[in-house]
Amino acid sequence: MAAAVVITLLQLGPDLLLGDDDTADSDPPAVTTDGQRVYWQDLQPGMCIRDDPNGMDYPVVDCRAEHEEEVMSRDTLARSKEYPGDAAVDDAGQKKCETEFASYVGLELDESRLDLDFLTPDKDSWTAGKVTLICLVLDPDHDQITRSLRGAHE
Repeated sequence: MAAAVVITLLQLGPDLLLGDDDTADSDPPAVTTDGQRVYWQDLQPGMCIRDDPNGMDYPVVDCRAEHEEEVMSRDTLARSKEYPGDAAVDDAGQKKCETEFASYVGLELDESRLDLDFLTPDKDSWTAGKVTLICLVLDPDHDQITRSLRGAHE
């Protein structure tokens, strides 16, 4: 987790760490969609993201700002030489993300009111050896979330 925070801080830049005055800001401003956009395969656990209609570069925001999903894990899928097909990739992604869900949220998926989603490689990425799996948690009752869902136990 510390690595994800450091990576996030580095991606967001020094302006997030350095203020204009010497007083500490207990509630720093949230990063907006004008902030850092991160390629989907580079998303890290703990990042809160807004939807990207193209599904490639996601705006990363402070989890207190409105967002749709939160990255709960970044993993890889077991790679075979040939692309196994969309259904097989989706099945493998679903299984891995369900396991990650319980450790991130604090409840099993079937006990939680929250839901999961995931991002998987397409055939071209798979063939190129990029088998990244990004697992996401979301709140199906709210289009916009304004907090982290890590350890939510709901």
